[in-house]
Amino acid sequence: MAAKKPRADNSFDALFKPILLRSESAQSFKALANEIFQEIKPRSPIERIITHQIVAKAGDIARYQQLRTGILNTGFLPAMQTLLEVGGPPGGVMTDILVLEYFVKPQSRRKVREKLSQRGFTEADIDAEAFRSEPIVLEKIDKLLAAAESGLRKWVRELQDLRIKQPPAAEKPILPAPDADIRCVPDSADDHCRATRSQSAKCLQKYWTAVCARQAAIEPERVPAWPVCSAALHRL
Repeated sequence: MAAKKPRADNSFDALFKPILLRSESAQSFKALANEIFQEIKPRSPIERIITHQIVAKAGDIARYQQLRTGILNTGFLPAMQTLLEVGGPPGGVMTDILVLEYFVKPQSRRKVREKLSQRGFTEADIDAEAFRSEPIVLEKIDKLLAAAESGLRKWVRELQDLRIKQPPAAEKPILPAPDADIRCVPDSADDHCRATRSQSAKCLQKYWTAVCARQAAIEPERVPAWPVCSAALHRL
């Protein structure tokens, strides 16, 4: 049995293939990209490029948010050390072991809470101290996050403007020529009525009603009025 040929990746997909960090999930990024592509449904190569840019900016926003949280997490233990050393001996010799064992031994966590309480702090103050100790780094992350959000809005506007300038081609109703036979729209597969100009206007009225319905679905503001057609029927 012949082996299946590998599916050729779209050229745009290969061009915009993301490069992820080691801690990032390729499966999660792919799920994000699929959701965005399903919602936008790009109709042209230009729209596909814009959609890839939107996916990239959305991925950057998720990345910077995770990095911001990670920076605060890495500063948690140093911030705890700083708070425990307030009013204590210099060097933090008495608090180093408690800090290192905070996530390992319940008794060490309990002693940390007691010492923090003696100094008027709580565990929530550790996060506040971690935030205070990294203002420059957090400011850089916030600028990157703001730039990514601005870029996302920019590409969404680009897509909206492109679709306003190039709306999908709508099928225009084809009206019969003046001297041509007029076929009425059948009510079912077995109903094939046909009328000529010399026959009853009833079939023409049915046909015109169907044309108006199609026109209303395409261009509601240009639906022709039936009285115009009715006046023409009296001239038949």
